[in-house]
Amino acid sequence: MDEEAAALPPVPESTEQKVERLEDESLSAMLALAEVYEDSGAQNAEQEQDSITTMLALTETYGQIVASEAAIAEQQSIIAALTARLEALEAQAQQGGE
Repeated sequence: MDEEAAALPPVPESTEQKVERLEDESLSAMLALAEVYEDSGAQNAEQEQDSITTMLALTETYGQIVASEAAIAEQQSIIAALTARLEALEAQAQQGGE
């Protein structure tokens, strides 16, 4: 009997059945698209958070570099002033010793 049923041509869908099937398929497709959209939105938010974290780290590093450069410049200024003072004292000592 199963062989006989398989040999028979399929019964065409009624218009109502087609409409119902298409509505179900459309709903499934829309739900799948909504899920993809939500997933991509979550990925974009995660990438944006990573970018912000990276920018903050770079800003902090840049600030440290600028602070280091300022400290080095100040140290060089102090060394230059001390060197000039030492040279002046040496010159004074030489004049006094002559």
